Amino acid sequence: AYGGGGSNGSATAPWTTVAQGISAAQNGAIVAVAAGSYVETVQVTQPITLWGRCPSMVEIVAADPQQPALLFGDGASAGEVRDIALRGGVLALGVSGATDVLADRVRVHEGTQHGVEVAPVLGPASLTLRRSLIDNNHGAGMVIGGSQVTVEETMIRDNLPHLSNQESGRGIVAQHDVPSNSTSLVTVRRSLLEGNHPQGITSLASAFSVESTVIRDTLLSRRPDAPEEQCGRAISVEAHPTSGANSTFRLARSLLERNTQLALFLRDTQATIEAAVVRDTEVNDLGLYGGGLALQEGPLPGPDTTLALRGSRFERNREMAVYVGGAQASIE
Repeated sequence: AYGGGGSNGSATAPWTTVAQGISAAQNGAIVAVAAGSYVETVQVTQPITLWGRCPSMVEIVAADPQQPALLFGDGASAGEVRDIALRGGVLALGVSGATDVLADRVRVHEGTQHGVEVAPVLGPASLTLRRSLIDNNHGAGMVIGGSQVTVEETMIRDNLPHLSNQESGRGIVAQHDVPSNSTSLVTVRRSLLEGNHPQGITSLASAFSVESTVIRDTLLSRRPDAPEEQCGRAISVEAHPTSGANSTFRLARSLLERNTQLALFLRDTQATIEAAVVRDTEVNDLGLYGGGLALQEGPLPGPDTTLALRGSRFERNREMAVYVGGAQASIE
């Protein structure tokens, strides 16, 4: 490996850190990252592409545990990261103040708060995540606040509770951003979410669509203070608890299986489900529930809770297939 000294960014005298390569890059440039583990905190503030050999050979490891390993910030719209692993930090990959960011064939793991966070703290943010692995992060695999995100052909699995309080560990959390009054617009397609807990997907006052996706083996949250609330839901959709804004939700051509307590919980939302299979939902540790879908009218003001359920199959759930409480449902 090149040991440095006289670096100029060429093939024979490359930069020795990712940050040096970014600093020397012009807009639209590709920064090729050689095999190795780069312990640094990387911020991208221009539209460039970071491109490694493959995630098993190239990783950026957060040097500062209170910072992201990689952040696309103000000025980095249309930036890309490809074929690189991102590890550690308060979150491994952050996007804020940058739109149309692409992460392709990345591995995001061991974030101490989240794996990926997309939020408008520095300005509007949007991300497409494709052909990637999001695993073993604490708190949540992905957190989306008031931003637009598309997830395609990606595995989100085995995310863990927070180190401090042993809560959460969700696959994806999407929520309304109150300071900017922005709604999250999220599409997940052709992906797999498994082994997260206590929910595979949590949507709070967001517009969320799930297509051709499998969500399975969601694990229980074990809260000693509230054992009756133990759950391992595939999907939970509700209004935002602070703003009161409602959600919209669509599930199509997808499989929810071997989740615990309840596969689908919908409240304060307008939902459409078509060509879905929901099966083998198990009871929790107390022997309770094991239902397929629960639809409830919530206490917050706003549009009625509604569901259009078409061409779907509910089988081998332990309690009920579909429960409707105070809401409007059409089942065909």
